[in-house]
Amino acid sequence: AGLPQLPDMATFLEGITPSIYDPPIRWGAFLSVLLWNTSGYDSVGALAAEVQRPGRDFPIAMVVTIILVTLVYLLPLAVAVALDSKQTRKWSDGHFVLVASEHIGDWLAA
Repeated sequence: AGLPQLPDMATFLEGITPSIYDPPIRWGAFLSVLLWNTSGYDSVGALAAEVQRPGRDFPIAMVVTIILVTLVYLLPLAVAVALDSKQTRKWSDGHFVLVASEHIGDWLAA
């Protein structure tokens, strides 16, 4: 059937305005997960002595790493939004598994 198509921006943003019935944003959980996801980058300096040209190699490695990590997070999110764009307001914990099960198959949801 090919790759899923992303909806146009007007369809995607429809109903995005928050209402009083929306659950509150859990800023503590968001910030702790964000910190946990980026916690390994500070240990790179400990390896500088092991590299011949750290001034050249480390910035390149960091840029490539940040690009790859961003793609690993955004690609599944873009596919899930494309497959389930009508119900993104109802998403909660574990919803990727439901999207995978409904649209791809139980083998991916396992």
